[in-house]
Amino acid sequence: MEYNILTEIYNCIESIIDSGYKCSISDDIGLCILFANKYKSNGIDRDYSIFKNALNRLVNVNEITESNIISGSSGVLWLLKYLKKIEVLDFSNSKIKNLEEHTVKQFISSLSVNNWDYYSGAIGHVIALDNSSCYKDFLGYLKKNIMRISAIPSQPFR
Repeated sequence: MEYNILTEIYNCIESIIDSGYKCSISDDIGLCILFANKYKSNGIDRDYSIFKNALNRLVNVNEITESNIISGSSGVLWLLKYLKKIEVLDFSNSKIKNLEEHTVKQFISSLSVNNWDYYSGAIGHVIALDNSSCYKDFLGYLKKNIMRISAIPSQPFR
């Protein structure tokens, strides 16, 4: 039998899941991506079950406190759009629309406070939202902050 690293990875993940490991939001996002694609290619019920359980945990979270792409609402939003695109599951647009509206509010609110540390979060929001208005808002935010930073005289290191 031919050695297949991907099979070994899936087997390892399945054994972790079977052990009762408590998944985080980022774990479930990753599980959905991996097992949705695996199910789409092979049609095995176990793969669908792992994917569906991870997705159910994500969509049943009462409140996602973070908004980032790795472990927050923009990551879940990106995932739902991705799953719809690869047509592995048929679901209504209402969950996507609600999450998108929430993410737009987070994005606009975060841009308005001129927080330099928000750059990585903003990039995640822009990727998840994927609409021209957000790209324009983010570019304006970058321009404003770059202009502000460039206006500050540099101090020599001592």
